[in-house]
Amino acid sequence: MLITTCHPDRKASIDLIRHAVEMIRVSASNLREDDRRCPKSVALNVRNSTTGKDKFRARLELFTLGPLMQSLDGMEFAGSSRDETVAHLLERTQANTWKRVHPGLAEWTIQALDHYLAALRDHRERAGIPALIPVKAEWVISKEQRPRDGRGADLYEWTNWGRRYRSADGSLRELWLMHLNDLKERSAAELTAAAHVLAHGTPVGPAAPADHTTPMRVRLMAFCGGSGEAEPRGEWETSTTHAEFGDRVVRRAMKVMDANDRIAGGDCAECKITNSCTALPRFPVLPDLRTRQRGRRTVSVTDLRAYDECPARYHLERQHHLADKEKSEPAPVVLGREVDDWLNKRHEASAARCRPDEMTDLSFPALPPEDASRAARMLMRHTAFCPLSDRTQAPPRVQPSVAAYDDDLRVVLIATPDLMFHRDGTWIWRETKTSSKPPWRGGSLLGQFPQLAMGVLLLTAKGLFKTSRVELEHLRADGGSLEVVDPNQPEVLAEAREVIGALMRPLLDDDEFVATPSTGCGDCRVLAWCAPGRTHLAESAHEKGGR
Repeated sequence: MLITTCHPDRKASIDLIRHAVEMIRVSASNLREDDRRCPKSVALNVRNSTTGKDKFRARLELFTLGPLMQSLDGMEFAGSSRDETVAHLLERTQANTWKRVHPGLAEWTIQALDHYLAALRDHRERAGIPALIPVKAEWVISKEQRPRDGRGADLYEWTNWGRRYRSADGSLRELWLMHLNDLKERSAAELTAAAHVLAHGTPVGPAAPADHTTPMRVRLMAFCGGSGEAEPRGEWETSTTHAEFGDRVVRRAMKVMDANDRIAGGDCAECKITNSCTALPRFPVLPDLRTRQRGRRTVSVTDLRAYDECPARYHLERQHHLADKEKSEPAPVVLGREVDDWLNKRHEASAARCRPDEMTDLSFPALPPEDASRAARMLMRHTAFCPLSDRTQAPPRVQPSVAAYDDDLRVVLIATPDLMFHRDGTWIWRETKTSSKPPWRGGSLLGQFPQLAMGVLLLTAKGLFKTSRVELEHLRADGGSLEVVDPNQPEVLAEAREVIGALMRPLLDDDEFVATPSTGCGDCRVLAWCAPGRTHLAESAHEKGGR
């Protein structure tokens, strides 16, 4: 076995050596399979070392579930009432507090808190079990390694994260896995690892009890803060988890710990080898921009556009990843996504050029008939611009992660072009946009489509600008066009820097992310937690009604 249970009388010695060894600490969530994550960064992350980290320092709380977990800690371990907990949370929205909670996050947290209390109560009633005792100490499975093994580790630990409970006699343990917007599926490896730690972990930490009772049964629950949904994720007899751990977890865990493949992108900001990683180009993306040095962060065009529309929306939607799943998106957005999804699947399946005969009898169940017809006509237009050819030496890359690091700004710029394809010995960056109107010829193309400006900067950073280009495939139901941008032109690079710099400058120095209500509030997916936006819409409706 990779990991065995640590006997209670060894816990004290492990606590003493914890900070003096090379430790590998694996949480069940580290086993998640995600093509967007960098395998090397995850492998480094499980090592208990902060060397190379440059964590971003912000005045606002950036851990979305932090205030919720702290509120539940106050209620479960300090005896705070619900009203006292909410009052304390609202105090944290004041400007003079450190790790201040954004008012929008506070609203979401209060809603999630009430959802959790109701879900916990309903679960207890339905299951017909007595109230379980909250557990503050972390359950950990540990194994010392003497001498150090091939990974250079002296200590392995397995952990879980969530809300922990046990029965009074210790025969049952329960863990609630926390989610934001929906109950995401978890792999068999994740669930089995979580159950194994729950079954055999030893309480560790200042709040750990002196005795340790091995439970007979363990249960996993999944909870969604946004919707209040709670569902069981499995129940195990303690005696069965060893075999399942060996079958489902060990191989996946070793693959995670030993991974060396690198994907530059969203993991780069908090990675321990960002300053030396060969997969991440270093480039003075915006050499004339100056900002406070507060650690590394990632920025994408989607971030920049969200911030430009409303700083609060950027903070809640892009930094905290909140979204009201019940709120429908604008029809043009849904139509564009359907077209993009069809093209992505087709381009992934075949490197051959898209043909007109493939565009007949297309079905789009998510769209009303009129929009489904528009989508089909847009895809027919695409056949005139499809760049693929099965004679190319390299397969196309559909929505690849592309990134570069500006060391002066401590900013990792990331993008996912719709398509990168190989032609004439180099890679071409292709963005595809759907619209009802053609691009405005009276203005800057890069200004209208900042994704193109980002493409210019990232191709330049990767040293491909001399032979490559950025393309915009603009699809409409009644026509289309293919626009080409040449990164090799100095004026194009200068304009790209101007476009991205103008959008980035206010974001980098913002510590407040105040809402700026506008006509876009009606479509905002974080409106449910934005009081200024709701007030704006109510006042606008009142003004219209009074006319």
